[in-house]
Amino acid sequence: MGRERFVRNKASGQFFDKNKLHALDHHGDFFKVAGPLNIARTPQGRPIIFSGRRF
Repeated sequence: MGRERFVRNKASGQFFDKNKLHALDHHGDFFKVAGPLNIARTPQGRPIIFSGRRF
């Protein structure tokens, strides 16, 4: 769902199609967000909750 907007073309340097990006406008009980998030979706399709790597 929605993956067609992520081109991921390293040769051209184009990673998403801005014409297929829609603005996010969320107002919930705990936070609100306005505007697009201009980063690619993770390969697993959800954010990383924790990592075993030490920083």
